Amino acid sequence: GPVTNTGKINSNHILQQTPPPPATTGTKTTTNHAYYIPHSPFFTYISCPNLSGEILEWFGYALASRFSLPSVVFFVYTASNLIPRGMAHHEWYLRKFDDYPVERRWALIPFVV
Repeated sequence: GPVTNTGKINSNHILQQTPPPPATTGTKTTTNHAYYIPHSPFFTYISCPNLSGEILEWFGYALASRFSLPSVVFFVYTASNLIPRGMAHHEWYLRKFDDYPVERRWALIPFVV
């Protein structure tokens, strides 16, 4: 729906900003890249709101289609790809940044994963 799409688009925009916003903390530089901790309301409690939005969109599609077999299969396929990806991103952030926000404890869904 409109809320999940707005959240996904906003989160993708935050992640695609080049160069990253200036910060004294939350920035790590490697040979060719500067990595930073994304900040926006959608990133308050979860590390990958862009992936959460994608999963919620496809769940909404399955719901709207009354859980038809093709829509459920696509939702399950999408979730089974994006959940491990989001968990890996979250773990990467925790390893990469010593000052990663403590309130951002979940990868995709607050209180779940």
